Amino acid sequence: MKQVCSLVIVLLLFSCNENMNISNKRTINVEHSSCKQFTEAAFLDSVKQDIDCIEYFYEPDSKLLSIKHYNAAFNCCPNKILAEIIIDSSLIRVEEREKLLNPCKCNCLYDLNYEISGVDAKKYTLEIIEPYLGNADEPLKFEIDLNINQHDTLMKKRTMYPWLF
Repeated sequence: MKQVCSLVIVLLLFSCNENMNISNKRTINVEHSSCKQFTEAAFLDSVKQDIDCIEYFYEPDSKLLSIKHYNAAFNCCPNKILAEIIIDSSLIRVEEREKLLNPCKCNCLYDLNYEISGVDAKKYTLEIIEPYLGNADEPLKFEIDLNINQHDTLMKKRTMYPWLF
């Protein structure tokens, strides 16, 4: 009987944790640049095209985390770029997505800006899920401590199209 009660308690704890993730999941609007490739802006950009870069700013009073994602890869003709956010304990996961009605046969780099509200000042793993990241490159995943660094820049070199063409 004790084993059955223990199993029920464990199952309830796991189901509560899964429900917490779902309730913490939200979609946010993303501001984005136009396609940067083959433009003068791409050559004047402060972040080289083969670098995938996150810059964050944290405002502790308002608990607002602003993220700039430089050189994010998407289809050349997205109807909408958006992000789904999950904040769970020590993880902030941002899944960047696109809505495509008439996709082009190319990919392109964009600069994104978005804000996440209700972020407590503490240590997190910040993970950015990108739709066109190949298996050869590591995802954007960093440890951040918002108590210590309220602004930082995090970069990864990319080795595949559309970062290299």
